Amino acid sequence: MFCTRRAEETFVVSGSNDQSLKLWRFVEDKEGERVLRVKQTIINAHSREINTVTVSPNGRFIATGSLDKTAKVLKSRLLSESHFVLLCVKVMRCT
Repeated sequence: MFCTRRAEETFVVSGSNDQSLKLWRFVEDKEGERVLRVKQTIINAHSREINTVTVSPNGRFIATGSLDKTAKVLKSRLLSESHFVLLCVKVMRCT
């Protein structure tokens, strides 16, 4: 699993060997502790393992790289405290 997080952000992005991309959000549990909860999962974000994930400095874009020889750029948008939208804006194939 590969994760990335900007210090001032309230979310974490992870990519894994099962080809999924997950957005996690910090929430407060019953005891008032900050914990991570999965808010969105993209199944088969790539056709092989995801081996790198990064978030742009402004938090609006997520880039992923995979052993399927593609890099994808996704635009992230927070619709509410509990819902993200990810839109693929660019796919690049490495040869």
